[in-house]
Amino acid sequence: MKTILNDYKLGTKNLSNSKIFCNYIAQPLSSKDLLKVESEFGQVLPEDLKQFYNLCNGVRLSWRKNTSKPMYETDISKAGCPFPFMWPAEHYWQLDGVINIPDLQTLLFQNYPNFMWFDFEKNYENTFNGKVFNGQEFKKTLRPFDVFDKYYTAALYISSNGTYVLLGDDHNASFLNFKPLSLNVYLENILRNFGEIASRLDHFERLN
Repeated sequence: MKTILNDYKLGTKNLSNSKIFCNYIAQPLSSKDLLKVESEFGQVLPEDLKQFYNLCNGVRLSWRKNTSKPMYETDISKAGCPFPFMWPAEHYWQLDGVINIPDLQTLLFQNYPNFMWFDFEKNYENTFNGKVFNGQEFKKTLRPFDVFDKYYTAALYISSNGTYVLLGDDHNASFLNFKPLSLNVYLENILRNFGEIASRLDHFERLN
């Protein structure tokens, strides 16, 4: 993952034929930082998740191809860099590429009612990995990891066996319409493709 992230850093500096609005990588967490977060969270985090945050504590990237129609450029620029974590979900910005991975504290300790989960879901059940869950309780365990679009969100399911990435669609109505990816497979795909939205969706769709 370290090599892939280094290649990503070099590649974003030379992302040709595109307009980059934001390119930001947060400083990594130390092993001591990670131990403190685990203590506060009350759970040992999977190695794949710790390895990523030991390389960087969040990524923000937004860009548009020069051949794409320019839209909302003033508003996109006003969002700043790093842009707010929930900003990509506020509007259909018509960007070609977005990566929006939060710092670890935001990932683990924030709550997202009416975004990740909804009140009516407590009346339904979901099945994941062969287990049946209350629909609302299951979605409360998911952590928004890559809020890259208004319609789609990549979320983490953190378990003792590792970290799964689930793609939420239809404004997060469901996170079970696509087969999950491992964290490293997901990260490799988005970093190698600089968060290209179409490529990200194709990657999930090829598994189904």
